[in-house]
Amino acid sequence: MARRQTPRPTERRLPRRLYGFVDSVIPAEDENPRSRLALHLDAVDADLFDADPLAIERDDALFLVRLLTTPDRLREYIGVDRAIPEEGSWVSLTTEKSPGNPRTWLIPSEGDGFGDPIATNAVAVTAGDALGPDAVALLTTACASPHTTRIEAPEIDAIAFLAPSQTSRIEAIDVGQAACVAFWRQGQCVGYFDVGAPIFFNRGSFPRRPDHTPCNKGFIILSHCDFDHYALAYEHPILRTLKWYAPDQPVGPRTAKFQKSLGSNLNFISGSLDLGGFKLKRCNGPASDRNNSGYAMRVAYDGQAVLLTGDAGYHAIPTDLQSDLTAVMIPHHGGKGATPPPSPCAKHSVAVASYGSPNKYRHPCEDQLDLHQKGGWRIRRTARHGKSPAVPRGNRKLFPLP
Repeated sequence: MARRQTPRPTERRLPRRLYGFVDSVIPAEDENPRSRLALHLDAVDADLFDADPLAIERDDALFLVRLLTTPDRLREYIGVDRAIPEEGSWVSLTTEKSPGNPRTWLIPSEGDGFGDPIATNAVAVTAGDALGPDAVALLTTACASPHTTRIEAPEIDAIAFLAPSQTSRIEAIDVGQAACVAFWRQGQCVGYFDVGAPIFFNRGSFPRRPDHTPCNKGFIILSHCDFDHYALAYEHPILRTLKWYAPDQPVGPRTAKFQKSLGSNLNFISGSLDLGGFKLKRCNGPASDRNNSGYAMRVAYDGQAVLLTGDAGYHAIPTDLQSDLTAVMIPHHGGKGATPPPSPCAKHSVAVASYGSPNKYRHPCEDQLDLHQKGGWRIRRTARHGKSPAVPRGNRKLFPLP
């Protein structure tokens, strides 16, 4: 990602008002009143947007935001009777350098990358219905992609040739705190299920020398529209020339700008795809929950079956995708809340946790990994693990297994 070599100008210290789409909420680690939660926002400069909604097309108007505070302190801003903002909702945020107020970082958009973080503070937060229905409707409309093709999943022809019998390898790629699964056919990479890279505060987990060369033609299926599942295309613009298939989900300004940059290569899909051993199905979570309302994929051939989960918990994934598995991508980078895993069907079945170290999400949850291991899965991590002897980071094969 692009990096600025010069200091940020001092005018960035002045008050700034933002509209932010809540990409993720990282809850406090425990009930200690000093434990902090984090809000991660995909934001647009509110003054510029109020003057002209087309400001979401401008790099100088777009930011990624990380706000760190305690739940009680956040409620002081939004109202003690209001719930913490949920993923997929909108908030209004005013920032200014003001020690003592919640620490906040603004990461400005710069073309295909991001500038250096600007350390500041949140001095006002408005959320929920206090933001106003008209404002939310205008922001949602501005972030929609009306010109993108919408198709039924059974019409996906770009991957119809990828019969399981022709899939020579499926591999979880080490992309740090993110997710990417690559497909090979006759020794050539032909497509992906997710193409993620770490969001700014997890940037240090991205490998310095990635062990993968992106393909220049093929398909990309997104499990859902989170940054850490598509941002490898910022690292490797060649990926934007592939055919993209994604669920139509609410997004913020920066993601909307990325989607529009794909042009006709992006197709929003619905429904299911079943090509014998190849199945792609929508998860059954509520539409407001991007993680659990995206897609999961199953590939089965010659007595082996792989489940690719994205960030969806097992409870949200159609049950017919979870039977007789020999490999699984552990949901949500091994984070909490995936629910008990399905049982493996073979002695050497593998469960892969795709995450990076260090990361601000506190992934993986070791209890969740232990639950898989006790259920009969062999745990494989894309991150370095342990001390002596350490398990090195790297790509992890999902298919075929020995």
